[in-house]
Amino acid sequence: MASAPSTSATVPTYAWSVFDENDHQGYLNLYNLPTVAPDQALQLWIMPQNSNTFQSVGQVPDQYYGQSGSVVYKLAPDTLTPAQLLITIEPRSTPPLSPTGPTVLRGP
Repeated sequence: MASAPSTSATVPTYAWSVFDENDHQGYLNLYNLPTVAPDQALQLWIMPQNSNTFQSVGQVPDQYYGQSGSVVYKLAPDTLTPAQLLITIEPRSTPPLSPTGPTVLRGP
């Protein structure tokens, strides 16, 4: 997964990802995530193949903020394999329906 500019000047944020098409399940190993304000969250999005719209698949658990960790996400059986993944910083209390905040990570 390609990385966006990190919030840390010395350690870039990056990820390793894999998608299991049989189980419609994705796995992300996330490294060097930024910390965010208490009223914000790191939101995970996917863009299925043959689509131009990102879908929310959840938030990165708080315990990984400022650290590294692994995330699993499950897609509906009728959702095509992700063509892109995105992690953005979004409001915690009312996450938007599409990405609006700064991009933390973006990649295939």
